Amino acid sequence: MNASHLLTLLSRLRARLWLAAVAIATALSAHAGPLGLEMGTPLKKLRAKVQLTPEGRNEYRARSLPGGHPDFAAYRLLISPVHGLCKVTAWTRPVRTGPRGLEIRHRFDQLREALTSRYGAGRRYDLLREGSLWGNRQDWMVALQRNERRLYAVWTDEMTELDGKVSQVKLRVDPVGTDKARLQLGFEFRNVNECVQGVKDKQARRL
Repeated sequence: MNASHLLTLLSRLRARLWLAAVAIATALSAHAGPLGLEMGTPLKKLRAKVQLTPEGRNEYRARSLPGGHPDFAAYRLLISPVHGLCKVTAWTRPVRTGPRGLEIRHRFDQLREALTSRYGAGRRYDLLREGSLWGNRQDWMVALQRNERRLYAVWTDEMTELDGKVSQVKLRVDPVGTDKARLQLGFEFRNVNECVQGVKDKQARRL
């Protein structure tokens, strides 16, 4: 395979990844709220549309959502008995990647650009813990797995004008070993603080 043919294949792969990222961003905006969900929706109403499995205090997991996208393989919803839906998190399928994490980093940037076109300018962070022994390029995935490196992007009301009653959007790379990672995309609605505080108050009453 000559260099010209290789560049052509790489160009086509980038184009396909970009189209997939745009498709996800389109799915996020095709409904009243992200992934077809609206802030404050009661649990009973959500269960009429989504198969939910309890996973923790006020947390439920789902394999699909009405306004989801095929690239997302799992979802988690935070649903308060009082305030309804407060937060939704989605994960892609794991992506096999080399020690430098080039493949997952490229997919992260593709989706980040698509989200930027949807939500405006956010902030991108690629952080390495001070004094880490895993600062070399070849150790990128090892550092990520050991929680000594983080790659994420954030959009908030303070940075840009979010819609759908969303207060924060966060995209991050989630390691699944040292040779695989997935993308985690989270949406917090404007009622998330009330939901979290409600759980804390309930726990405090049990003391």
